[in-house]
Amino acid sequence: MRTQTWKVKVGMVIAIICGLIVAGCSGGNEEEMKKVSIAEPAHLTGYLPLYIAIHEGYFEEEGLEVEMVTAAGGAHVTTLVSGEVWGNIAWS
Repeated sequence: MRTQTWKVKVGMVIAIICGLIVAGCSGGNEEEMKKVSIAEPAHLTGYLPLYIAIHEGYFEEEGLEVEMVTAAGGAHVTTLVSGEVWGNIAWS
């Protein structure tokens, strides 16, 4: 009889700890979205996977608000080096 009471208490403590861990890890909607700008030299179909990921909300699920910036004439590299954008995408 005494071992059953002990098992119930241990089970309750484990359940409370697991609940606290889950509560601490949740709350994705409460956090502010991180804004990320990506420079592109032109709006081309070659970058379609990125456009689809933005449109379908894949980045939002991860807490990112992605913005595409068209910077033609090599400016997509300059904007990255100057820190105006987080990254760039271009044909290599």
